[in-house]
Amino acid sequence: MMNNFYILFIVALLTSCSQKAEEVSVTALTDTAIVNLDTAAAVKTETELVVKQDSEKEEEGEFATYFIVIADTGKDYYFLDKELFMLNKKLKLKIDSMERIYNKKKNLIALPENHEDEIYAGEYYPRRHPSTELSLEYLNFYKEKAPEKTIALVAGIFGTKEEGEKVTASIKSLMPNAHVLKARVFIGCMH
Repeated sequence: MMNNFYILFIVALLTSCSQKAEEVSVTALTDTAIVNLDTAAAVKTETELVVKQDSEKEEEGEFATYFIVIADTGKDYYFLDKELFMLNKKLKLKIDSMERIYNKKKNLIALPENHEDEIYAGEYYPRRHPSTELSLEYLNFYKEKAPEKTIALVAGIFGTKEEGEKVTASIKSLMPNAHVLKARVFIGCMH
């Protein structure tokens, strides 16, 4: 009977909308599991009741905290594009342009004018989710006070600082300005 109560409590906890920041993994429950109802936190027991809280990957509704690996920045699209392809070739890192091209007339990294997305056709659409690919992005999407039109050579977006630092260390010999930027990224609907 008590096991059923704990199982129902954990299911309710997992399905609660307000619990986005917590990931709960339950490997087994027994009568020895202790649950603090005031804080809705599970306590680790002999049978491995695990509650994992990753504060670096917190999600606050339509925003998430990510760690962006910036290999280099600048205003010269063509220079950064050459660096992007150099990293691609030397380190075998994939490139994801997200179908964007450089529009010389607009001086803008943008989707093609005839793109099927009518809202963003001819406009910049940012990379917003964790990935390990290379791309050219506008820095002010990730860093509010960055100068307008500053381009960042992004070498990945990660959920933890450690993942970002590992990639940064792997490219540092080729890209001495490489660093990890902690950013609050909008992940909600953009349409």
